[in-house]
Amino acid sequence: MLKQRGRKIPSAKSAAATLYDRAKDYYEKNRPLKTDSEGFVSFWQWNAKEKNVEYNRMPLSDAYKHFARHYAKQAWQIDSDPPQIRKLYLATSLDKGNVAEVTNLAKIDLLEQVLAESMLDGHDVAAQSAATLLGTKGGAGELLASQDGRVRVLVQATMAKNRRVRFAALETVMALKPQTPFPGSSFVAETLTWFAKADGQRILVSAHPKSGEAAQLAGYFGTQGYRGELATNGREAMRQAAFRSL
Repeated sequence: MLKQRGRKIPSAKSAAATLYDRAKDYYEKNRPLKTDSEGFVSFWQWNAKEKNVEYNRMPLSDAYKHFARHYAKQAWQIDSDPPQIRKLYLATSLDKGNVAEVTNLAKIDLLEQVLAESMLDGHDVAAQSAATLLGTKGGAGELLASQDGRVRVLVQATMAKNRRVRFAALETVMALKPQTPFPGSSFVAETLTWFAKADGQRILVSAHPKSGEAAQLAGYFGTQGYRGELATNGREAMRQAAFRSL
């Protein structure tokens, strides 16, 4: 059809690159979607399995996940060689909950990249799934040890901002049952202690150069139902705030 109209048929690599760009736009929510008065997105889409066109209606956040994975999968099916295509297909599938579909694709290095980037970009569902899936791909030596002393991504995830990601990473590390020290093991111990002490109470980080002032401020909010945690410098305040955030 394209040849008959005098148009150039794109190469497989060109088509895959176009689909990848579109998937990335949806994944990063850079492409607008039209919603109805209730905030839902409606669209028709071909169902290859049933061989018919089906109507879909879903919340805006779910629609972005749907289209991101849809186009990422198409790009991967056309050209699976580029690492960025494999990574986006894996990330969007994990973010949408299609873990079983990409289990064989998920190698350690690719999962570590997805975990690191998902934590940075706020794709918490993908990060949580990546942390859990990593535990099925190797032992403590492959996932925790480091020859250059750097902290591996799974260990970094035990200090993630999102506590579900943090707990998934902690659960994976504990399941590996490490027998020798590894870079960042103190992070794991700190996170384990935090979860052990967590009681669901609201916490306020009270920061002031003078510990007495910080304690006084914490005491005031204590009457409002908060438990105060003290910090006497900006770095410690930011660390505690990030560690205790969702």
